[in-house]
Amino acid sequence: MGELTNQLKKYLEETPKEIQEQHFFEIACKIQNIDPSLPNAKRLLWWKQFKEKFLYTFLPVFIFV
Repeated sequence: MGELTNQLKKYLEETPKEIQEQHFFEIACKIQNIDPSLPNAKRLLWWKQFKEKFLYTFLPVFIFV
């Protein structure tokens, strides 16, 4: 487990912030089943994440209050 932690620490220290953001964006797109090469992928990702947050956080408050 320590080796994996060291690899992650090395990645976060040595990789530029812009490349890290691109990698995290690609991972989030794969989780949401969005093709990261689409021209509107950022907008689609934002919309899916917003809907999930709304459905699981705000909507239950409105229903049960």
